[in-house]
Amino acid sequence: MKFIERIGERHKSKHEDTWATIKGTIIVDGLRLYQVEFDSGFTLTTSYDAIRHGRIKDGYHTSVCGVGYLGNIKRKGFEKEYNVWVNMIKRCYETGTTAYEAYGAKGVSVCGLWHSFENFVNDIPLIDGFDKDEFYGGKLQLDKDIKQEDEYEKVYSLETCKFVSKQENSKYRSYKTTFNFIAISPSGERYIENNLSEFSRKHNLHQSAISNVLNGKLSHTGGWKFERMEEDGVVCE
Repeated sequence: MKFIERIGERHKSKHEDTWATIKGTIIVDGLRLYQVEFDSGFTLTTSYDAIRHGRIKDGYHTSVCGVGYLGNIKRKGFEKEYNVWVNMIKRCYETGTTAYEAYGAKGVSVCGLWHSFENFVNDIPLIDGFDKDEFYGGKLQLDKDIKQEDEYEKVYSLETCKFVSKQENSKYRSYKTTFNFIAISPSGERYIENNLSEFSRKHNLHQSAISNVLNGKLSHTGGWKFERMEEDGVVCE
């Protein structure tokens, strides 16, 4: 059969509104395969039949909440990792959901490298607290708060996250949101409170902003001022 030169042909993926150009060709085990490059820069090598029928996918296509993309990896075989990754992306970028209101709407984001599922999978073994058996056994949760307790806008990244048990995560959240503190209203009234999370919801304030006032990084938030208290009622310096 006479070889037909196809370099330069343009083809569309049926899975997305993306286009690719045939850049080259190679012979593998006697079969001719074609190297294609999507407009995004993503490349792959496959058969002409797959290209012609649109059975090609752009690994850089931001198919998850407009920011997340697979990269040069497939979901099959990485189902556990994908579940952790996609829920992290959705919490930060899927607007209009309850999870977004507690994360993305409050400034929580995912670092640019982890917008790629491939990069996230490669980094998982490097995250503090990772244990292979416990991870695949569903005993670990990805936490972004413990290493960033003093930060106002938190980010999911290799440097800022760690894996913790469900029990440790629950204990930390309870510890960090229930302690004695003084709240001073915009009009000057003083209140002794002990639940940071409940107080922030009640007064429509960002919990992280209150923490920054308590830690001296902000002078006030929403007109409210806050002071820490020891258990005996003495204000911390």
